[in-house]
Amino acid sequence: MKRMFVLACLLLSVTAWAVDYETEIQPIWNQNCSGCHGNSGGLSLAAGSSFDNLVDVVSQNYAPALRIAPGDAANSVLYNKITNSGNYGQQMPPSNALSPAEISAIETWITELGSLETISIAEARAMDDGETVMVQGIITTPNFGSATEYGLQDATGGIILFTFSFSAADELGLTAGDEILVTGNLDTYNGKKEVVPLLAADITILSSGNPLPAFQELTIAEIITNGEDYESELVIVHGVSIQGGDPWPDGGENANLDITDPSGGTMVMRIDKETEIDGTAEPEGEFTLQAIAGQYDNSEPYTDGYQLFPRYLSDFVFPDPAPVIADLDHAPDNPTSVQAVTVTATVTDNGTVTDVILNYVVNSGVEMLAVMSASGDVYSGTIPAQEASADVEYWVVATDDAGGVTTSETGSYSVQTVTGIAGAAVPETYALNNFPNPFNPSTTISFQIPHDQRVQLLVYNGQGKFVTELVNAAMAAGSYEMVWNGLDQLGTAVESGIYLYRLIAGDTQLTGKMTYLK
Repeated sequence: MKRMFVLACLLLSVTAWAVDYETEIQPIWNQNCSGCHGNSGGLSLAAGSSFDNLVDVVSQNYAPALRIAPGDAANSVLYNKITNSGNYGQQMPPSNALSPAEISAIETWITELGSLETISIAEARAMDDGETVMVQGIITTPNFGSATEYGLQDATGGIILFTFSFSAADELGLTAGDEILVTGNLDTYNGKKEVVPLLAADITILSSGNPLPAFQELTIAEIITNGEDYESELVIVHGVSIQGGDPWPDGGENANLDITDPSGGTMVMRIDKETEIDGTAEPEGEFTLQAIAGQYDNSEPYTDGYQLFPRYLSDFVFPDPAPVIADLDHAPDNPTSVQAVTVTATVTDNGTVTDVILNYVVNSGVEMLAVMSASGDVYSGTIPAQEASADVEYWVVATDDAGGVTTSETGSYSVQTVTGIAGAAVPETYALNNFPNPFNPSTTISFQIPHDQRVQLLVYNGQGKFVTELVNAAMAAGSYEMVWNGLDQLGTAVESGIYLYRLIAGDTQLTGKMTYLK
């Protein structure tokens, strides 16, 4: 922790720039140059792009000369044009020379650019505390402090922009997405590398509304292991859940909460009272966390205490819930070998259900698929009739428009068996009977055939209307019995009344009468 020492050094060594680009140089371009060098093509001197188009940029017409050579006005193409030196073509602007005060301000600005060479944030992080640097990057966070505390990131790394001396939010309107150029001394505070400007004039806003650097997808274990590689950079971690630590903070309070993810790592998530997060509802379950990686380690070598700082409520991203499958069922409950089975399920989703598939396996064999059709939230699909004694397992898989997938529990049923009567002699005649009669809820129908042949066993109601088919199979000569459970072909319980059951074997037909009582 060296913050007070560095502030003292700043008071001795840092001199704020005399000319501010945004408030003193950009207005010169706006007033005198935007007609020819606006946003219509060519060299743009419009606000938000002029600095990047000028400083350390090779002139297209006078290469290898630079448009603006930091610290060297005499060899800058633009300065030669506004002073009409004749070294690089005609005067700029061509019809109305700049005033001496304007030319002097531009010369001072160019000279001050050379007082420090802009370096990358990675280079600054490698330097010793107390050194003065100039870095350029994108603001990635809101202000975390009562004065100035922002995340600053370029393509090489991240650093904290910090100072007690002024509020960059109040004096400059600094906000996430601003690209800035900042001059300041380096400091390390509890492990975090900082660049500390003395005055608001040491920060130049080059442009605003820029896209933020991409979030790096990491696990907590990776951040803990290689924390210095990600310090003060934007990261994203999936499958995060809160495991303990402080209570979720009320408004105006800070909190350190312990979080984990599927990697098994555990670290601190810091909720800062300067954000919009404190005082809101605590996240429940797993979520994806976007944050700036930070550190709070008060002893050298500063290799511990890594933290994640969410910046906004939107940094907590909850997975879109997958479809919900309920009321899985099939009918008929105990099908015969000639009955197809209808599987139904209720599928709901907060978005759109895009696909519902019925999966089934017969006798632990190959998995089969069938598309299910919808009637509102109820989906239905059909499993074809299976051989007697077959064991069937089935389940439903639903997918939604967000890619969420849900697999239901597994249902099962067995196909009814036509049982041969053990020890019975091969019959010489056809026979048909049932017991008990009347019955509720089921009755056993017995029949015998003297020859190998195809057999049908059908049930009709008292008006002769077809109810269900119990048997339709090639059978060997013998005596058989099977149970009818009082269900029709669709698996619906029949009404009380008189029913006919008919055996068709070759040219032979036998009919019996039975009564179903509820």
